[in-house]
Amino acid sequence: MQKKFTKLDDIKIPREFWGLYKRLGEELKYSNRFNISKDLKGVIEKYIQYHLKRKVFALESGGVFYRARINAIDKGDPYGDKEMGAPPRGLAASGRINPDGISYLYLAKSIETAIAEVRPWVGAKISVAKFALKRNVEIVSLNPRKISNLKDYEMGDVFRDVLNSVPLSKYYFATPAHSADRLAYLPSQYLAELFKSEGVDGIEYGSVLNRNGENLALFDTLAAECVGVELHLVEEVNYSSSLVEAAKD
Repeated sequence: MQKKFTKLDDIKIPREFWGLYKRLGEELKYSNRFNISKDLKGVIEKYIQYHLKRKVFALESGGVFYRARINAIDKGDPYGDKEMGAPPRGLAASGRINPDGISYLYLAKSIETAIAEVRPWVGAKISVAKFALKRNVEIVSLNPRKISNLKDYEMGDVFRDVLNSVPLSKYYFATPAHSADRLAYLPSQYLAELFKSEGVDGIEYGSVLNRNGENLALFDTLAAECVGVELHLVEEVNYSSSLVEAAKD
């Protein structure tokens, strides 16, 4: 029997699982902020264990990542090392991984991705910092292409199929959010906190703003240190679009 799918952007979700993705977001936004329903919690716990069994990777001390910041209009030189770190405790705005007020260190694997993540314009001056890991860290990768060699976690073929083909990671961690939706990041923040409670040091996930780019969010803001800052000038910004047909009645 052929499976029926509900389309979400460029990924296909089996219809029987569409309710899971939609329900988690709606429940966290409108019903239960800190303690979700028991049956939904059970499914999410399987999702967390699946990734902990198959997709935990070690990053060695000294590994290099990047972080960008748009210069103030009157600032012609790069920011200092101390100005390129995570926001002070209590001052962090809500982000894709961090709840409001809790600081995590957001890094990118390339200069291009770091610059794209700050959404610059042509002519903008960007301070780009190089960060080096101060210690070995263990991170969960939410990149669907990265699978460790560990044996599959036993949770049933159906659930494993949906995680392999359409992971929650793709829906919540690599999907653009509207700037006016102040609750958009609740699902990804909730999942990130569960990973954090399991003892991992951070999360690797795809960049929404640079196709094929990857980001790293470290829960410990002191796990990496700034080892230099350079000034970049944005010379070109590219956009691509397609016509959206009006919905038929």
